[in-house]
Amino acid sequence: MSTLSDIDPVTPIPDLAEMRNILIVDDEARFRSAYRELLAGPGRRIEECSCGRDALRRLDRRDIDVVVLDLRLPDIGGIEIMDWLTRNRVATSVIVFSADESIDSAIMALRQGAFEFIRKQCDPADLIQSVDRALRQRRMEQEHTLMTARLEQSERLHRFLVDQSPDLIYTLDSQGRFVFVNGRVESLLGYTRDELLGQHFSIIVHEDDIEQARYAFGERRIGERATSNFEVRLRNKQNSIRSFDNRMVVAILSSQGIYTNDNDNGTTQPHFIGTSGVARDITERKRAEETIAFQAFHDLLTGLPNRTLFLDRLELSITQAKR
Repeated sequence: MSTLSDIDPVTPIPDLAEMRNILIVDDEARFRSAYRELLAGPGRRIEECSCGRDALRRLDRRDIDVVVLDLRLPDIGGIEIMDWLTRNRVATSVIVFSADESIDSAIMALRQGAFEFIRKQCDPADLIQSVDRALRQRRMEQEHTLMTARLEQSERLHRFLVDQSPDLIYTLDSQGRFVFVNGRVESLLGYTRDELLGQHFSIIVHEDDIEQARYAFGERRIGERATSNFEVRLRNKQNSIRSFDNRMVVAILSSQGIYTNDNDNGTTQPHFIGTSGVARDITERKRAEETIAFQAFHDLLTGLPNRTLFLDRLELSITQAKR
């Protein structure tokens, strides 16, 4: 059986960090100092590396949002660093800020995934604007990733709750055929999910209850008017009825219609597509009620009717005789 720890559906997903991390990689201290002053601002943490190896160690922590990268470093070139980022799937925006005026260098950097290529002789405002654009894009990417992760977590949690529910949960199409059923059906009725998908609901309903159950399984209403706590007898895979003491009520059923909104000539109209429902096994509860009722009117040792039952029947007979 799956557990919460197996599928991890409820571990909190952290919010986005407010602080933006910028890494400056250049072998000349004067350039690093100038870049730091240009790019400083509220909500920004700026770090420096003077060589490629230091940069790789820092980037491996995977929390740098934007790296301002020189192509010509004393040990590892900027292109090699970008290749390492790609191979290791490190999500960092790279702005190449280089004194190399070769068009080939710019083309190669952009092919390696650089966000932008800026030459060091440019206006300092160009670097500031480029970093601002890169940070905005990184923020949008992170927000999208966070939203996707939370949606996936919500879906995992929903699937877990449905699959582990003690109740039979199902969905029928507009023709009354199963399109979804949770795993409870196997322990309750002996069917696998695949055996029921595409089958009409009547396959699991006792033949004497089909006419009445048709309204519950084909429910179109929603809200308070929808079917609630409808008692129905169900058949298991061996075509038998789960019964006790000649009573065969097995489940209480609640259901409601499912609709989509269709746009017809500019007007949104609800369109019925099926029914969803929940069936709860009440066999044990009914068994207990039968036992309690029997014990109230019968002697526990002999099983014969007791004085309470005698008086009850006597009172009923007198009442009927007076009519």
